Amino acid sequence: YVANLCHISPWGATVGLVQAASRILKAGGLLQIYGPFKVNGGFTSEGNEEFDKKLRARDPAWGYRDISEVQAAAKENGLEWTETVEMPANNNILLFKKP
Repeated sequence: YVANLCHISPWGATVGLVQAASRILKAGGLLQIYGPFKVNGGFTSEGNEEFDKKLRARDPAWGYRDISEVQAAAKENGLEWTETVEMPANNNILLFKKP
């Protein structure tokens, strides 16, 4: 389980996370990623869009990731997307499983 990593770090941190999870998890093991994400290229709220701007002003490598980007990175590293769970305050949990 990881919380608020994807948007407050460079993209390489998310890639490293899914690479490590793919190596470490046993078959059937789960990776849960919690945080705010873009959906189909768009923000889920004005507040998320404003916070993304602040993050990118602080560090251009930071910022909200699209769920599809995280899913693609996980798939490239042998993890299967199983579910996206909507959470309060415009957050999600992305669930991935190692086959």
